[in-house]
Amino acid sequence: MVKIILLFILLSTSNIFGQFSFESFLSESFTYTLSSIKSNLADKKIEEKEVMNYKAVMYYDWLDPISIKVGYLFSSEGTQKGKIIANAKKKEEDAVKLFSAAKNFLTKKYGNEFSENSMRGMTFINWKGVEDFSIVLTHKGDKTMVTVLKN
Repeated sequence: MVKIILLFILLSTSNIFGQFSFESFLSESFTYTLSSIKSNLADKKIEEKEVMNYKAVMYYDWLDPISIKVGYLFSSEGTQKGKIIANAKKKEEDAVKLFSAAKNFLTKKYGNEFSENSMRGMTFINWKGVEDFSIVLTHKGDKTMVTVLKN
């Protein structure tokens, strides 16, 4: 009996702490600064790089069964301008799974009022006027990305 209880505790704890959530990510406000996000992510290995003319602070997480990269975008002044989610591994299967999961979630949350275009093998889906930001879902081959930018 004790083994069953320990197994249950172990499994429930890993689900609470080990899983990325679209809902919590999208509900985060745009109040981070470069230093506050680094402090918030102190327990994670982070990468800093340039993405779309912004300074990005990124870390890895899981959206079971997909390894994802989660990032926060900052202006040169250090104010938060956006956030992104992308598949971490350059695998078409992961990209397709993330695209499908993201489209389903975003459609349920923000509705069917979006524009969808394809150009040179890349699909763009754009939810405009969602509160104070724009949401763009892109997919091409082995890469899918959700970009949320503050208007």
